Amino acid sequence: AGAAPLDEACRAANYAMAACFGLYEYHALADAGTPLARRFLRRYRDASGAVWRVTNHNAAPSAAAPGLEFTVHDVSALRGADASRAAQPWTLLAQVYAGSDDDATIGDDYAPASYDFFEVNFACARVDACDVCDGDDSL
Repeated sequence: AGAAPLDEACRAANYAMAACFGLYEYHALADAGTPLARRFLRRYRDASGAVWRVTNHNAAPSAAAPGLEFTVHDVSALRGADASRAAQPWTLLAQVYAGSDDDATIGDDYAPASYDFFEVNFACARVDACDVCDGDDSL
């Protein structure tokens, strides 16, 4: 079964990069057999409801320019999205996916792999005098 497909605007555009490129919420509770690409639920939004800003630096990959290059803006603000954990260490899991779930995943591509991801670890943002992450300086 798996999670819901990418958002409707993306599906309606037949998964064209211009309509689908972005930062998505991840369905972490999907069963282990669900490919990661089917775990992208909806575009990630900031506190105001705006779609999180991501810039695609190569919107038309080709044989001459095959690379994928993009910028996720204001990455440090992602940590603050959950105010209760704003200072805590956190991990950003990233995967690049290209394809469609309408064609039995024929020709889909992933980086690093369909059941893997890049892991970016962020250290504690604030330690107290006792070297405790987000501590209150008490002994």
